[in-house]
Amino acid sequence: MTIWMSTARVVGAAAVVWSSGASAQPVTAGADSRPPVVTTELRTQLSASYNNPGIQQSLDWSKRRLLRPGGGPWTADAHLAAGVYTTMSPSFARVGAWAQYAPLSVFSLRVGVEPAQYFGTFDSLMSFDRQTAAFDNDSRRERGGARTGRVLRLYATPTLRARAGPWVGVVTGDVERWSASADGPWIYEPTRDTLLESHGSMLRSVRSLVMREHVSRAGTRVGLGAVHTLQRVDGKRLNQVQRLGGIVTLQSDGRWRWLRRPALNVAVARYLDDPSKDKGWTGWLTLATTLRVGETPRRRTP
Repeated sequence: MTIWMSTARVVGAAAVVWSSGASAQPVTAGADSRPPVVTTELRTQLSASYNNPGIQQSLDWSKRRLLRPGGGPWTADAHLAAGVYTTMSPSFARVGAWAQYAPLSVFSLRVGVEPAQYFGTFDSLMSFDRQTAAFDNDSRRERGGARTGRVLRLYATPTLRARAGPWVGVVTGDVERWSASADGPWIYEPTRDTLLESHGSMLRSVRSLVMREHVSRAGTRVGLGAVHTLQRVDGKRLNQVQRLGGIVTLQSDGRWRWLRRPALNVAVARYLDDPSKDKGWTGWLTLATTLRVGETPRRRTP
């Protein structure tokens, strides 16, 4: 059982817009509301999904420094950031490291490396002779042969984001290089729910989100929007995955009982194009909270 990580990251992109205040229009804020120059955060997230079913827990440490604190709306969120993380699920254990550069409030680029160990459970690293082979749930159940093995993912993720009043828009792309120690020549990778070449495949995906945000009197941000994802392996339409759905998010910079800076996201989507899902439905839920945060405020001007 695993999580569809690519769709879950759409939610993270929306959270960046909200937390940073990045906007395509001027934002007026008082001195007390200005973000800190340096933020160090330890954050954990529990995720669950349906079709493919899965559950996983992640822990992420990150450090972020503003490059132009006090700048205009186009540069107020320009920053450098870096982080390390670990992810556990019944199918695999992953560790990773990333670095991010945002020259403008509306654009960022993240690059990272992620080695993983797969446990040979839930169809992971199952070998196939050709890319055109059937790999739906029934076919995998009849075939059997999941394998333990090592997997390496290298990735680059550019993101464009903007805000116009209560509306938030995010477009995120992924360019990923996958390789595995399994026999292959093609393997089933459960988090992308597709077949990849064991000696190396390029996977590209684009995720788009449009959302309307409402801020309650208590400061909780509630979002309702639509999300679309498109995924291809080695630039081919074969085994293309495309989904369209709706998403609801709740996020706060305060506390919900024992949860600090919590974020709850629930989404449902329909497969428009997928060789193994026959236009079925999928859904996912994530709950994230901050375990520890450190902030260095900007110096006050005399």
